[in-house]
Amino acid sequence: MTPRWLKMGDSRSERILRALHLHPHGLTCRELVEQVYHDPDGGPLYAETSLSVLVHRLNKHFLIPRGWKITAAPNGGRHARRRLVKL
Repeated sequence: MTPRWLKMGDSRSERILRALHLHPHGLTCRELVEQVYHDPDGGPLYAETSLSVLVHRLNKHFLIPRGWKITAAPNGGRHARRRLVKL
């Protein structure tokens, strides 16, 4: 079942949440960039860094207070699969 707070508009943060919700097995950072930035060039020059900052802010200010978190394997680096998990 889709949490009500996932049904949002089309900002980058909302696209991150939607992509991770639709891919429960997780997505690598590169796959997440492809889902979030609908740009043939793959988004901004530092898209992976931008997504890491957005994920951190989403976790801290939005997800953790609601009992959710975006996680990745420890020491997985950019190839780790990020997943949306219920705490």
